[in-house]
Parts: sequence; structure tokens; C-alpha cells
Amino acid sequence: MPGDKKTLALVARLTDVLNRQQLDEIEVERTRGEFDSLRVRIKRTKQPAPERKPKAPTETSSRLRNSLLAPTVGDSETDDFAAGTVRSEMVGTAYLKASPDAPKPFVRIGQAVEEGDPILIIEAMKTMNQILSPHSGIVVKVLVDDGEPVQFGTALMVIH
Repeated sequence: MPGDKKTLALVARLTDVLNRQQLDEIEVERTRGEFDSLRVRIKRTKQPAPERKPKAPTETSSRLRNSLLAPTVGDSETDDFAAGTVRSEMVGTAYLKASPDAPKPFVRIGQAVEEGDPILIIEAMKTMNQILSPHSGIVVKVLVDDGEPVQFGTALMVIH
């Protein structure tokens, strides 16, 4: 039935998936009878990659990038690095501050964070999505620059 609680909960969850995965359309068809069935159709049209304005590398970002060259597989540093890496769950633009004129970023290297603390924002489809720390720990590395485009799975920061 169109107004039942289960249907409304399903629509809410699918809407969340639609927004997070940048889908264009989700169609759900439920049939009732001897065998109830549910058919879901998902549609996504390819969107061009966001245009990135070249930035002059800063001394800090160059040093950070050089320090992040991946060590060899099996190295204990690689295992530690992977364990605390926070990855993007969406495509968009990462912002380290709440607003362009904010005096400081959400977090700094060496700062303690609790699970659920905001650590950065990813703008996706003109929506600002607050990214929360998945666990408590210390911010060890920030792997993206403010205003940098990110893809699904991009390493954003390391929290141990």
C-alpha cells in the first residue's frame, strides 16, 4: 500500500542511496498476489568530471604528497596506514573548513577526534555532506587539499 510504514521507509532509504551515489533515477515496482515481488530499476547518466582549476603547489602540500608515496606491500607502515584511512563515500569536492572564510579547518594533524566528529565536507551535486570520523583517534595525515576534487574511495585522511 502506498502509505504504509515499510514503503515509506524503503522510499526514504532509496532516496538516501540516490543522493549519495549520484543516481538520476530509482524506480520501484511492487506486485502482490500469490507471490509478492519487488522490482527495482536504477538509472545513472554519465556526468563529466568536475573541472579542476590548477593550483600552485604549496610547500606544505608538496611535502605532504612526497611523504605519502605508498610504501611497499607487506610493510608494517602500509598496514597501519590502511587501518586508519578514512575514504570518500562519494564523488565531489573536499573542503577542510566549514566555509571559505572560516578561520581554521575542522581538524589538524595531531588533533584528537571522537567517533562522529565532523572532519571535513564533501560537496556533491550542490549539497554539502559533512564527513564524520568513523572512529576515535588522532589525525595522523590529511591526504587532500582544500577544494580538491575526490572520487569514490579516495583516501581523505588517516586517523589512528
